[in-house]
Amino acid sequence: MASDAGIPARTVANWLIEGAAPTFQHTMRLVSAYGPALILACVSPCPGWAEVAAREERKQAIAAEMARLKGELARMDGAA
Repeated sequence: MASDAGIPARTVANWLIEGAAPTFQHTMRLVSAYGPALILACVSPCPGWAEVAAREERKQAIAAEMARLKGELARMDGAA
């Protein structure tokens, strides 16, 4: 988490061990690193825009994985 968001590891440890909360700046870095899914996981009730954004982000990830798998299948078929 520290490297993903560019936050010192000691700061993240303080959140986890001491129950400290991230600053606004750190929260924005986390959202930047993890996207709308983080908002979905942390905010209740979640704003509708975040749900839509998280769903779209997930759809894009699934589409990219499907394309990768299709390419792998094509390479396997070509090797036969």
